[in-house]
Amino acid sequence: MLRYVLYQLRKSFKFNFFIGCQLFVTFLLCIAASSIITFNMKEYRCFSKYLDADGLFMQINGIELNYDRGQLADSKELEAVLKKSEVIATYGYVISYEDKLPKNSCETIAYDEEAIDMYKPELLKGKWLSDYSYDPSTKHIHAVLSSNAKNVEVGDVIKGVTHGDNYIYVEVVGILTPDATIWGHTSGMNEDDGDYSRMFMDMTFADPNKVTVIMNQAEIMEVKKTLNKDAYLDGTMDDIVLVRHQKTITDEEKEYNKKLIEEHAYVCFLDDMTNISKISKTRLLHSLTFFIPFAVVLFFTTLISSTSSSLIMMKRQLKNYAIYNICGLSWKQCAMINIMNIFVTSTVALTSSFVATYLFMTRRSVFNTTFLLTKNEIMVVSFVFLLYISLSVLFPIVTMKKYPARRVLSDNRR
Repeated sequence: MLRYVLYQLRKSFKFNFFIGCQLFVTFLLCIAASSIITFNMKEYRCFSKYLDADGLFMQINGIELNYDRGQLADSKELEAVLKKSEVIATYGYVISYEDKLPKNSCETIAYDEEAIDMYKPELLKGKWLSDYSYDPSTKHIHAVLSSNAKNVEVGDVIKGVTHGDNYIYVEVVGILTPDATIWGHTSGMNEDDGDYSRMFMDMTFADPNKVTVIMNQAEIMEVKKTLNKDAYLDGTMDDIVLVRHQKTITDEEKEYNKKLIEEHAYVCFLDDMTNISKISKTRLLHSLTFFIPFAVVLFFTTLISSTSSSLIMMKRQLKNYAIYNICGLSWKQCAMINIMNIFVTSTVALTSSFVATYLFMTRRSVFNTTFLLTKNEIMVVSFVFLLYISLSVLFPIVTMKKYPARRVLSDNRR
């Protein structure tokens, strides 16, 4: 049977090539549409645990309960004074670096460990902070640097100087891409937006003269324990802080939490999380309203065209299948030849679309569209692949059952 399949493929090569091109475009459209949805939803979905919950969304420059205590230096301290709440935050540190980093031209920020696990920016090389844990034997703080750290390589250990000439050692584990999007450190970006995008900054808009150093807050806290008592390694809750209320919280406790923030934090922006979530979802949906209808129409047009072309090809080959039937092959075997023909053409088109997507993934391609190949894209394309094969196979099976071989040959003589 394989010999007949190869024969039919060779005999109808031009027609198969035309169908394959149509399918290639269909699969690529599906991947592009799914990629746009996945890409636009990725940042929101990463923090959905907080964004979809009842809580507070704030952008602050520190929070100070009283003068003697100073500013809160860790989210656990804020959780201790709030009622029934969980907190993740970003932190700012003042650290000077020796060796390969510019001494006074670095911005050091840190994330809570939960935030590190939630969101991973694009890396040029190396690994993200979530792949490392603190090692007490080395006392190294792992860090990911912005791409403008020209003289630094992954694996380098750099000495940092804190207040009082205390030293810490920073191990570089990753380098961000030039156009990476980072969380929490906004530098005034999207300051007019009252939605989730306020949390993020595209590194292409960062100060090119300053190197951004991103660390794990939990590792800094561990290193702090090893320093002298007079050593100063305290950061401040700087920029984005998310508060998630527990389900058992009362309205009075919510009001207490909000009032505490308003009175003791240096607030740049503060809103209820329900408002942020509502506005965010509305804007995400609006950003997709233009592309999705266009892609759906184009997708169905191409799919119908591909299926029709496949049916026309089958109709042209029906005479050959009738001859095979008279020569000893059953109609089921003839149908299997047609199915294998369709399967080979579809598989080649599918593989080509995956290869093209992989090439597009290296950079944002035409129309500033980001191509992705996650499980979402694979599931969508697999569904379309199976749908096309099912539609293309159904007609030949029905036709072959309805018309005997002699009738087919008789009709073709007329």
